[in-house]
Amino acid sequence: MVFKTEKGGYSEGDNFLGVRVPQIRKIINAHLNEVGLKEAVQLLKSPWHKVRLSGYTLLVDISAREIIGNHLIGKDKNILRVLSKSKSLWERRIAIISTWAFIKNGDPKETFSICETPRVMLRYALEKHGESQRKKYMNLPPKKKLKFSDYFSK
Repeated sequence: MVFKTEKGGYSEGDNFLGVRVPQIRKIINAHLNEVGLKEAVQLLKSPWHKVRLSGYTLLVDISAREIIGNHLIGKDKNILRVLSKSKSLWERRIAIISTWAFIKNGDPKETFSICETPRVMLRYALEKHGESQRKKYMNLPPKKKLKFSDYFSK
C-alpha cells in the first residue's frame, strides 16, 4: 500500500513501523477487554500510523459491539444494512461488529444478512470465534443460497 506522505497528503507527517494489520488485530484482540476509551483516545494521538489504526479499531470495536449493537436489540436494524454498503471501511466495520451483540444473544441472522456484502465483512464477524468455526463458515461457498439452519448444523 502506498501512503500519500508528501506535503498536503493525507499521511503527511506519519511515521510507519512496518507492522502488518493482522499483527495489529492480534494485539488488539488479546487486549480488547483491558482497554477503555481513555487508552483508545490516547492511541489516536500517536505520530505512528499503525498505533492510530489500533486506536480507531478499538474505538469502533468497543462502541459498535457494546453501544450500537446493544442499542439495536429489539429495534429496527436497517441502519446496519446502510452502513454495510458504505464506501467507508470504518462504517462497514461498525455494521458487522455491531451484530456481535445479536450473536451473543443467540441471534446471528442479522450478521448473515449483512454478510451478503463482501466476504471480508464475514471475516470481521468471525474473528472472535475459534479457528474451527471460522474455517467452517469461511469455507461455505459464497454464491450458494443457504438456508439459515445451514449455518448451525452440528
